[in-house]
Amino acid sequence: MMHRIGRSCAQRALQSECEQELMGFQRQRLHRATRRLARNAIACAAALIVLAVPHTAAPQPYPARPLRLVLGFPPGGTSDILARALGEQLAAGLGQPVVIDNRPGAAGNIAAELAAKAPADGYTLLLSSGSSTVAPSLYPKLGYDFVRDFTQVTMVADVPFMLAVHPQLPARTLADLIAHVRARPREVNYASSGVGTPSHLAGELLTQRAGLELTHVPYKGTVAALVDLVSGRVQFYFTSFPGALAHVRANRIRAIAVTSERRSATLPEAPTMSESGLAGYRAGSWYGLAMPSGVAPAIVDRIHAIVQKSLDAGELKAKLSEQGLDVIQGITPRQAADFVRQDIARWADVVRRAGVKLN
Repeated sequence: MMHRIGRSCAQRALQSECEQELMGFQRQRLHRATRRLARNAIACAAALIVLAVPHTAAPQPYPARPLRLVLGFPPGGTSDILARALGEQLAAGLGQPVVIDNRPGAAGNIAAELAAKAPADGYTLLLSSGSSTVAPSLYPKLGYDFVRDFTQVTMVADVPFMLAVHPQLPARTLADLIAHVRARPREVNYASSGVGTPSHLAGELLTQRAGLELTHVPYKGTVAALVDLVSGRVQFYFTSFPGALAHVRANRIRAIAVTSERRSATLPEAPTMSESGLAGYRAGSWYGLAMPSGVAPAIVDRIHAIVQKSLDAGELKAKLSEQGLDVIQGITPRQAADFVRQDIARWADVVRRAGVKLN
């Protein structure tokens, strides 16, 4: 009996000890589980906080996609030739393609307004021209302001005109042309690349300075005007050198003068308008690069540096000179902006006297 009681007590003691160990083990597991839950709760809360706070992805280095170079005239003309040459240089310097976007019409205003309203992110450029500084005087309700809405990057080229006549016109000098027109008021037609374009205003300046009565025939771009000059549908045209030089060399048209202050190295046999009797006469166009106002100065400086480096290296300069363009080097963005303001004022008087207004 005593033996059975002792054994029963021992069993109960062992059972109690086992139960205590089991409870201790369970408490340890519970403690560890609680700690894990706490850590997980903290991690989840932190994740929720991160997700709730807006964050901006790290900006990609510029440029991260192709650029667009907008111009206001159709393919094949002076501006298109220049834009494609510039596009090649910019693409090489930036490591991204440059898409040429021809938007002809309204003397370049369609292209300018499109570029002015583009995001100021550095991916849109405008090939500006002499039309850009004439437009403020011609259009009372422009959809953009060329001074306010653009950052000027640089000037690229000066574009003197040649005064070209059809070979059947009995005029080998400017004096011959003036005499021929005076004898036939309004019977002589002259072409331009559009109403209000620099080639049109070159004709208006001739009209004002020489007291002539002419009939103006506007075209949508240089190519169409040249085609009709060569065919004889119009008698003369103040045209840029690219495209026209081949016709001069082939005697399909005759260059009797140039509108620059000095004779052109490309066509040295043609005297200036000043030499030909109209002292101080100067007309023509120019080309530059502009970007929407607000583009980061670092981007403007980078585009400027690539263009100037290309001109300094000589390859681009030689290519443009072959087309009759007088390359402009070393013009800073500030100098380009000053030039734009001065050119706007210069043509305002010619436009006012001509009475030309466009809607």
